[in-house]
Amino acid sequence: MLGEMLGRLRAFRPVEDYLYVGLGSTFFSDFVLFHKTFGIREMISIEKETTRRKRIEFNKPFACIRVEFGETTDVLPRLDWNRAAIVWLDYDDKIDARKLDDLVYLSHNLVSSSVVIVTLPTRPGDFPAGRPPDLERRLHLIREAVDGRVPDSLRPRDTRDLPESLRRVVDTAIREALAMRNAAQPDSEKMEYRQIINFRYRDGTPMLTFGGIFLNLADTHRFKLARLSELPFYQSQGRPYCRLQPPKLTFKERRHLDEQLPGISATCPDVPEEDVREYALLYRYFPWFVEAEI
Repeated sequence: MLGEMLGRLRAFRPVEDYLYVGLGSTFFSDFVLFHKTFGIREMISIEKETTRRKRIEFNKPFACIRVEFGETTDVLPRLDWNRAAIVWLDYDDKIDARKLDDLVYLSHNLVSSSVVIVTLPTRPGDFPAGRPPDLERRLHLIREAVDGRVPDSLRPRDTRDLPESLRRVVDTAIREALAMRNAAQPDSEKMEYRQIINFRYRDGTPMLTFGGIFLNLADTHRFKLARLSELPFYQSQGRPYCRLQPPKLTFKERRHLDEQLPGISATCPDVPEEDVREYALLYRYFPWFVEAEI
């Protein structure tokens, strides 16, 4: 889905001309996807585990990937941000002030048509709360984690929806940083941030992935040409796209449905209509898995 959305950036410039910055770990899955799909040739992976240098370098799938070792807050300022970039900060631990610092830095430095994507775990255990009176404690824990940098409008009752609360914290940090950046810029250079994705799903633990695009005045006019809003999973507001729960279907059932798609009247014997509808929305992005014995 992210690949489908990022492909629409061709309305601004060829996607292969973007710089891609991510947190590749040992698998580099996003790097493989974006290099093979778009031909992006300048790619930088930030790796905080400096003790795994040999393993990380060994698993690097393409020569065009450069690994920078260190924390994101240290590495990001070392990079050249004079070109459009796609930055995916796929964090594996809870939100904190250093992560907000990353987003503030990017908001001050990304050029127009750049995209930033943030992934955060939303484990309730990171910010525990029980009955409504305990929501005061949850808000206190969130405020403590980010050194008090929470939106003034965030109330204890809002934290019942923990993923949305965390999204609001990051969204506010980005928009406040942009306001500071824009204060010294002429109108033609003022930057706008538009959210384009907001996914919730489970990857062993509850996760939130959201992000948006930075646009100056000229690129704001090109935004409609990207036709991002036509994608079913485009989300410009706080409401998440929550359809990332693909139904369980056999290979034969999937092949049978594929032969009828795209369409709105696909059917399969004894498969619930709700599962068919969900599959029809996701079938282009649905992975195939194969068991093999060696």
